[in-house]
Amino acid sequence: MKKRMLLSSIMMIVLCISLISGATSALFTSESKTNIAISSGKVEIEAFVENLALYSMDKPFDQNFENGGTASYENGVLTIEKMSPGDKVEFEIKVTNSSNVDIQYRLNWKAEGELEEVLVAKANDKELENIAWTKWSKDAAEKEIVIKVSVELPVVISNEYQDKSCNIIFSVEAVQGNVTITDFDKIDSSEFVEN
Repeated sequence: MKKRMLLSSIMMIVLCISLISGATSALFTSESKTNIAISSGKVEIEAFVENLALYSMDKPFDQNFENGGTASYENGVLTIEKMSPGDKVEFEIKVTNSSNVDIQYRLNWKAEGELEEVLVAKANDKELENIAWTKWSKDAAEKEIVIKVSVELPVVISNEYQDKSCNIIFSVEAVQGNVTITDFDKIDSSEFVEN
């Protein structure tokens, strides 16, 4: 019986110790949440041709060149037919900037075909070489950007360019305004240049 009482006493002591240690591990807690709404920016531009003007030997013409050639813009395609040496087409590439962040943009020109080596193209009065990018224009927050472009068949070219053709692609590329151009993934081998 004494053993039983001793065992009961020991069990009571162990039970009391476990209750005391359990009571001391209780913690006060509190929790608070904050909702954070995040939206990403958007870079979006659209380019189209406006204010088409024709010249022959630096004289303006309304709908046809002096020798009967034509230029028209329909469905996103500028078609120039029967250019003679001394004919020039001037137009504006209007870029609508629907971005909700600042952008950097540049113009590319690429000609492919038999006339590519003799055509002279200019953007904002700066001559473009074939497969050329203009310099990046930084901090463009404007909602409308206008690039003045001209394409000319020079007066002095040889007879070998008669009845020849080519396709010209003008494209406008935009990136977010805070990108470092040297870190930006290059689309082709042409060099990116910052203003």
